[in-house]
Amino acid sequence: MKPLHCSLLLLFWTSLLVAQPPLGRGLWLDGSSAYMRIPSSQSLGMGQHLTLETWVRPSLHYGPIMTKWKTEASVRGSWWLATGSIVSRPLYMISPDGITGAPELYADSVLPLEQFSHIAATYSVADDTMRIYVNGVLRGKRRGSAGFYMSDAKVLIGAAIYGNVNTFSTGIIDEVRIWNQSRTAQQIQSTMNDTLGPPYYSTADSGLVAYWRFEIAEDLGILGGGVDDIRDFSIYQNHGDLEGNWRLYDTVTAVKEGDSMPSIFSLSQNYPNPFNPESKISFQIPIASDVTLKIYDLLGREVATLVNERMSPGTYSATWNAAAFASGVYLYRMQAVSASTGSARGFVETRKLLLLR
Repeated sequence: MKPLHCSLLLLFWTSLLVAQPPLGRGLWLDGSSAYMRIPSSQSLGMGQHLTLETWVRPSLHYGPIMTKWKTEASVRGSWWLATGSIVSRPLYMISPDGITGAPELYADSVLPLEQFSHIAATYSVADDTMRIYVNGVLRGKRRGSAGFYMSDAKVLIGAAIYGNVNTFSTGIIDEVRIWNQSRTAQQIQSTMNDTLGPPYYSTADSGLVAYWRFEIAEDLGILGGGVDDIRDFSIYQNHGDLEGNWRLYDTVTAVKEGDSMPSIFSLSQNYPNPFNPESKISFQIPIASDVTLKIYDLLGREVATLVNERMSPGTYSATWNAAAFASGVYLYRMQAVSASTGSARGFVETRKLLLLR
């Protein structure tokens, strides 16, 4: 085959690597307090070969995806994967001796905001090379640090905590996998669009040492009680503990073929209307926003708050139960302010609803 034909064929097959995570839920991070921490584990202290994989949907240009640092100024066996400060390009660092002087590897492609992308970062001591892949395609490589070492530092998902400095991500993270092998491009491509089955997580031979899917929160007794733990499906059971203002976000509407995320803000008419005593109000937000949805009487007095939180892009609904209120006309008002700008300007819309006994 002629070289030109080979290049065109490679370009064609590369275009078929669709950025589409498995359907289900992901971990929504609010950018100020939400993250997952995993207790120290010998299985996560590997130092010769490494692969970090995840799906991310960033809402801001910078944020840590997964980190393994200690608070000491010098620590062996550290790594860092983030959406970097250079125009949202993925950033990957590993270090045998701590943060100072750690080799940085930026991908040569930009991650789009409010869209899912798959990131994989690998290291092998065999060739002392760091590699980073975006949606299954190699986007950068460089020499590493001549190996890195076993470390008992905790793994954090969606956050970086170094000394008194805390940094958090804003967006969604899903299908986080850590391997004690340096996976090839073919291996990454073969599994990135699917959940992993028992052949991977039921044996140590696969090299999988941690696998978090974020489908359901459980009480697994990790770092205290409460239904705020995420199961690790690998045989090592490196279960994680959720902290801060976290939420498990339904990603189905975001990735289902033929569907797309909302492109504009909108507030729908409540249904049913007239109603007694409950009515549902649906709304859409195209970007991460601080959203309020409140009910007022005709004198302008606030009588109920249905929503008051930072929300990821998507379609939502809230139900107002007006059993304790008198018949009549009420107003519902939605206000959404971009979480990235914090500007006072944003989307505002008010509609009427009729409670009829």
